[in-house]
Amino acid sequence: MTNGFRLNVEYLDFGTNFSQLQFKIINNNETQPMNWEIVESMNWLTANPSTGNLEGSQETTVTVEIDRSQIDQSTSAFLTVRSGNQTVVLPINVTVPGSTSSPQLQLSETSLDFGISANSLTFYVMNGGPSNTSLNWFCSNVAVDWLVLNPTSGTTSGGGSTEVIASIDRTKINGMDD
Repeated sequence: MTNGFRLNVEYLDFGTNFSQLQFKIINNNETQPMNWEIVESMNWLTANPSTGNLEGSQETTVTVEIDRSQIDQSTSAFLTVRSGNQTVVLPINVTVPGSTSSPQLQLSETSLDFGISANSLTFYVMNGGPSNTSLNWFCSNVAVDWLVLNPTSGTTSGGGSTEVIASIDRTKINGMDD
């Protein structure tokens, strides 16, 4: 069995009627416990519990609730589940009948902190629009030679996400000489 954790679903789709759905966080390590936390991306979205500890091979059920009174158009959001160095982004789709359908660019992170030792970090480009939309995106104006993004462009379906790896070359950063 591998280390880390996994979720039992790839996304949650509340459709036009559901206000509550569940998913499971599963500890893949047979012997090591893990602490986990969930970060919510929108104020109309809550996860309960939002933190916890799992012993080896244990799983827990998380209930996700949305407040439809705060949503006036079909939209998507995400939950970020973290444990140690592992992050999993869970896309959330909500459909409001009669609302407009257009792709919506969302990012899982607003900044990346490489600290003193990390050489690569992951973030996600997400399409917050309904499932029938496609978001064509690209990264431009990277004005430094020490940062590489992979991929630099893509198409992300509504409610979906695309992983982007940001890598840095510390030898090219001024003041980073050992």
